[in-house]
Amino acid sequence: MFFRKANQQNETTLSKAIKDSILIDYQVIHQAYQTIEGLEFSQKDRQQIEAHLEKLLTGNASYYGIWVVGIKNEFNDQQYQHKDHYEANGRLNTYLYRTTSGVKKMFLEGIDQEEFYTKPLETEKLQILQPFFYDLEGIPVFMTAVAKPLFIGGKKVGVVGIDIVLLGINELDDDFVHQRVSSMEAMIPKAIDVYQKNITAVIEKFALIDEKIQFIKNHSEQIDASVLEVSKAIEEVAVGAMDQAKEIEQGVELTAALGQMIDQSISESNHINHISQQLSKEKDQGMKSLTDVIEMVQSVDGEMVLVKDTIESTVNSSNEVLQANEMIKAIAEQTNLLALNASIEAARAGEAGRGFGVVAEEIKKLAEETNRFNGEIDHVINKMNDNVLNSQNTITNMLQSTKQQLDNVTKNQESFHQMSQLIEEIGSSNQAFFHLMGQIEEQKNKTVAILENLSSIAEENAAGTEEVTASTEEQAGNLSEVVQEILKLLEETHIINQILKRYTK
Repeated sequence: MFFRKANQQNETTLSKAIKDSILIDYQVIHQAYQTIEGLEFSQKDRQQIEAHLEKLLTGNASYYGIWVVGIKNEFNDQQYQHKDHYEANGRLNTYLYRTTSGVKKMFLEGIDQEEFYTKPLETEKLQILQPFFYDLEGIPVFMTAVAKPLFIGGKKVGVVGIDIVLLGINELDDDFVHQRVSSMEAMIPKAIDVYQKNITAVIEKFALIDEKIQFIKNHSEQIDASVLEVSKAIEEVAVGAMDQAKEIEQGVELTAALGQMIDQSISESNHINHISQQLSKEKDQGMKSLTDVIEMVQSVDGEMVLVKDTIESTVNSSNEVLQANEMIKAIAEQTNLLALNASIEAARAGEAGRGFGVVAEEIKKLAEETNRFNGEIDHVINKMNDNVLNSQNTITNMLQSTKQQLDNVTKNQESFHQMSQLIEEIGSSNQAFFHLMGQIEEQKNKTVAILENLSSIAEENAAGTEEVTASTEEQAGNLSEVVQEILKLLEETHIINQILKRYTK
């Protein structure tokens, strides 16, 4: 009876020890898991990476070793060939581990065939390896490892991990192996086997939980992305609605502007009509001025004929004067001869010179004739003077007529100049009208484009609504999957708790 009670007491003690050991190792594994999960590096600096890992190792007594292995040629391997603790080819392969004399470094042989390196590298996921026995300085110890792929700058460059000595089973062996009770000696192998199976189950469940967590994390990211897409789509719909409202407002403004342009076109058209009427009046005045100019020219032509006749008359009078002068000259010569003969005859005849009376009479007649011709000369000269005076008057009239003609021509030029200005104004008005019509055409095109854009925006809004609906449905499906995975995770957690509860009684 006493032996049975002692046996039951020993089993209870052993059960409690197994439970405590599992809890201790579980906490260590969980801590290592969090450490590895949060381990990140920004640069491919070997010294910096190794220094940080050594700091982690010395800061946590539960860790036996920390290691980092790089993919070949990712860490400037050529510079480290045959140097320090690295492989001969210079590859980054550093294992930091505890000894009684402190932390030491070495490289891991055959690393490319080891599961703790290849599995995280291939799966690109954090891994908790199955427990294994390892010969540590001649003593077999129960260990496991937590490892994950190492990414720097978004590129996979190697694997980093932590080796953990499962203290629970080692302490369990130390506590009970030296006891002398035969029943205890029989229980120890069984207890170790139970511990090993249960800690293995815990680690397997832990790994499974990690996968579930990763699954939930990935789906959560997908849900977040879906939510962002939904939000973005809703925002785009809102922006599209605002843009549509603005476009409609612009369409209204453009329509109003188009109406103003049409009114302005009508005003310009009226102005063109008014200018055309003025142009017609100026044209009539120009034609009248041209008619007056023609009449003036005809009048000048008549005056010029009179001038010609007057000049011809003056020439004839001048010829008559010349003839009269010739006759006077001849008479004067004859008079002189007669006077000379009379003097000679009077001197000879004396009494008999009565005949000179006849000569004297002839001389008298010649004198009278001379006087008469002088009168005619005076008459001719006076007539010529009258003709010259008439010519002067004619010329004066012609000058006045010419002046009037010039004035009329000047007025005609001014009229036609004004007409030219009016024509230019008509041209400018026509250009303004055509430019205005071009603007109307442009505004019309803009209005059409806006209407087309409104139609396009409406279509985009409809498409956005469909995307929102589809994304919402997809999000609902993802949420359903996440819920299922959470339930599975809770179930696995419950299994772990059940494993641990076996040793609570």
